[in-house]
Parts: sequence; structure tokens; C-alpha cells
Amino acid sequence: MRIPQTPRIDFGKPIRPYMKTYAKGLSGPKKFVLLLSWLAKGDPKREIALNEIEKHWNRMTSILDMAFNRFFSSQAKDNDWVESKKKGFYHLRPGWKSLLER
Repeated sequence: MRIPQTPRIDFGKPIRPYMKTYAKGLSGPKKFVLLLSWLAKGDPKREIALNEIEKHWNRMTSILDMAFNRFFSSQAKDNDWVESKKKGFYHLRPGWKSLLER
């Protein structure tokens, strides 16, 4: 039986190399969570505005290979990777790192 491996995440990387390293092969909702994780530096208590996430995403469409879609945040909530206690603000849920298991 193979145990999934979660890579060690380096929040010290600049945003573009961070996304280039970890986003390869991920779906839009997973990329959304990954970007949120960098903005929050992995801190599940830190809330990040959706507008802030979208702004950073739109600067990296060549790395992310897709345009931003607000549907990604809904899918991320449905998968219990993020939570939104206030409209337009998101924070990480404890199991968010599972999306990086290969």
C-alpha cells in the first residue's frame, strides 16, 4: 500500500516561482487554494479577500494556464479546502494540503 506524499511547501518563494512549482497539473479550484495558501503563508486564521486572490491570479495567467473564474472558490469550499465566514473573504481549512498529494 502506497502512502500519498505531501510535498514540503516553501512559502518563502516569490509568488510566481511558488505557483510554477506547485500548480502544475492542478485544476482551477486547486490552483485557487494554492494561491490563497501563498497569500496567507499557510496560516488558516488569515483571511484573504477574493479580489486580492483574483488580482494576483490575473497577473499569472501564463503560469496558471487559465483565466480566473469565481466558480473556483465554490468548488474549493465544496471540497473543504477553504472556508468563507465573511462574504468575499477566504481562509484555509485544515485539510487543504491534501490537494498537493501526488
